[in-house]
Amino acid sequence: MMQRRIHSLSIFMRCRTGASALEFALVFPLFLMIFVGLVEVGRFLYIQQKVDTIASAMADFASQTDNLTRADLNSYASASNQLMRPFQFSGSIIFTYVFNYQANPQPPCGVNTPCVVWQYEPIGPNGSKIGTTGNNPVLPNNYHVPTAQGVVVAEAFYFYQPLFPIPLITTGIGSFGPFFPPETLYSIAISKTRDVPTLTLG
Repeated sequence: MMQRRIHSLSIFMRCRTGASALEFALVFPLFLMIFVGLVEVGRFLYIQQKVDTIASAMADFASQTDNLTRADLNSYASASNQLMRPFQFSGSIIFTYVFNYQANPQPPCGVNTPCVVWQYEPIGPNGSKIGTTGNNPVLPNNYHVPTAQGVVVAEAFYFYQPLFPIPLITTGIGSFGPFFPPETLYSIAISKTRDVPTLTLG
């Protein structure tokens, strides 16, 4: 009689073990997805912060002289790899000089309105989001360039690739994802030129 009870109890325990394994199999993918998501969110924010730093540094570097050369801008842009560490920079850097003419504006720009005087892209294939040479720029947050003053605008593009690409998942209860798809991160920085009337590019 006692042996029969022990045998029945062992069967019950085996049944519970199977149920636990099934519960684990159902819950583990959810916990794994949450963990991967947290890792990727932190990585994404860190990379965006790096891109912001690069744009700010590029604008600051280029605004500290009154006579830039393309070699100077190439040198500044090459520092993006250092600033991006521990990641490898893959993207574009664009330098743009904007000046607000008080008189004798560069055509077709008008008087007392900002104008893109020159633009140079030492790295990458992306086009500028603020405009092209000889046109009125579209600056972020309605940034105002004072009359007879100029600013250097630096744009940084980064081709973000997720560490754990999770495709679109379709289940009986709905679709999930895709989480953190590849995209191009963007940052822009503006820096006033250092006490020079105009900034030339040689």
